[in-house]
Amino acid sequence: MIDINVIQKVNPQSPEDPRKYYGTSKSSGTADIRKLANRISKETTLGTPDVMAVIEAMLQDIPEFLLEGKIVKLGDFGTFRLTVSGEGAETQEEYSTNLIRKANLHFRGGKVFQDVLASAEFRKVS
Repeated sequence: MIDINVIQKVNPQSPEDPRKYYGTSKSSGTADIRKLANRISKETTLGTPDVMAVIEAMLQDIPEFLLEGKIVKLGDFGTFRLTVSGEGAETQEEYSTNLIRKANLHFRGGKVFQDVLASAEFRKVS
């Protein structure tokens, strides 16, 4: 169940329009790497230290693959990829990588996430 807070917001494209109320998801705490490793350990034959080692290796290897220009596909878990944002140039010849402001990390959830989100239920909270 996803808890929803209702808040009033301005339309940034029309700030003079009347404000409307929108739902925002409410977090109920965090789950850190250790909690994740403990849960995975209970669901598999691996001990918590083994799971932690795999997660740590992924945290090291995924960014390296991304910097090599790879899209990292983790099956039904999802896909990581890099994009860049910056300024444009009038012509291809005038373009320089100095116009790039930053690199962005994008994650697209795979089938497991899509299925869970498709069946999510919501509850309005105060």
